[in-house]
Amino acid sequence: MTNLFKKSITISAIILLFFLIYIALNIALADIKHYPVKHWIQKVENGQPIVKADIDKAIITIKAAIELTSNNVEYHEYLARLHFLNAIVVYNNDNSNVVGFREHLIKAYFEHKIEIKHRQQWPHSCLLYTSPS
Repeated sequence: MTNLFKKSITISAIILLFFLIYIALNIALADIKHYPVKHWIQKVENGQPIVKADIDKAIITIKAAIELTSNNVEYHEYLARLHFLNAIVVYNNDNSNVVGFREHLIKAYFEHKIEIKHRQQWPHSCLLYTSPS
């Protein structure tokens, strides 16, 4: 093999390695960012009171995780749950605020559609997702 060919293979391998490191770091950072949201949702499911400020903080955090790895369906599912919790809080605080309630439900719906689109093979997704014709 020629010296030039060896150098080009080495440079290509180094570029590929840096790209893989970049992807791995994005996945790791997104995973670290999503843990507080995951644990907060678990606390809420176990009876912790829902506070609007906590939901807003969790939405910002999970959106940052989604920006790093937009194809992680679990993060979209958490965001949908947060929007649904937001709708509940809006309704409980002022049940005449139908616009705010519907707004959060629609956001939750669209996040769930993203999730279902990427998880078409799941049993519950097959019933809800209809592929575009």
